[in-house]
Amino acid sequence: INAEYMGDLRYEADNLDVFNENFKSSYYITFPKPVRELVTELVLVETKCDGVPIKNYFVKGADESSPIQQHLAHQGTDLFLQMILSDNFFHADIHPGNILVGTRPEDTLPHLVMLDVGVTQTLTRQERDVAYHFLRGILAKDWHMVAEQVLKMSDKQPWCDRERFIADIVEHGERLLPKHVPKTPKEYFYHYGRKFGLLSHARKQNGFANDFCEGMFHAIQRHRVKMEPSYSSLLLSSLMMEHLSNCVDPKLDVVLYSAPWFVSTALKGPKRLAGKPQ
Repeated sequence: INAEYMGDLRYEADNLDVFNENFKSSYYITFPKPVRELVTELVLVETKCDGVPIKNYFVKGADESSPIQQHLAHQGTDLFLQMILSDNFFHADIHPGNILVGTRPEDTLPHLVMLDVGVTQTLTRQERDVAYHFLRGILAKDWHMVAEQVLKMSDKQPWCDRERFIADIVEHGERLLPKHVPKTPKEYFYHYGRKFGLLSHARKQNGFANDFCEGMFHAIQRHRVKMEPSYSSLLLSSLMMEHLSNCVDPKLDVVLYSAPWFVSTALKGPKRLAGKPQ
């Protein structure tokens, strides 16, 4: 994470340039542009972006989400998945205060405006592989894979009883999403299609990622599992992404929606990787 650069606003201007390049073909996702001739270490001048806070679009009570809210939830989820799985350069400070919803006179649908990109993150190849298999394990309901990837989130696990930790994660995952054992050829077809992200799972409950990660963090604390800060930041960003998407469209199954991104990323790989630590 480049938090140490937050005191020099030229780095945030650089981040804006990267995000604008990465999302130049995304009509409904925008970032301010830095006014380069006015940017200094202590001053950041950006183009003006009109919009209202995304919380204005949160679903209230038992209300149904509108087509506009569903559109925003899809765009926000695509934004995050592209940053994590494709670009490997992501906004590490996502929260409602950093997201506006803007409208153009010629459009019927609004667009997202992303602000405050001073803190970003790029994963190394090893970190990216661990994160990818961790998320794919959740998608496939392979809780053993999920637990194994958590244990890889630090070079050493000197205090953890690995087998007990894995057993706890498997039990927690199967309690939230009971495992179905295929019996017929048709069930095997769907089972392996879902396992590799080619077919959709049965719909998960709203807030699944939050419920799963809450139990997982309790297990990490209980079993004294070490975790490097880069993974903690990624997991917290993932939780915030699901929370925001479900605030705007409670019926959106973020895990199911992510499946095509995993297939695409497996075929293409990420655009960038962090350099090795010096």
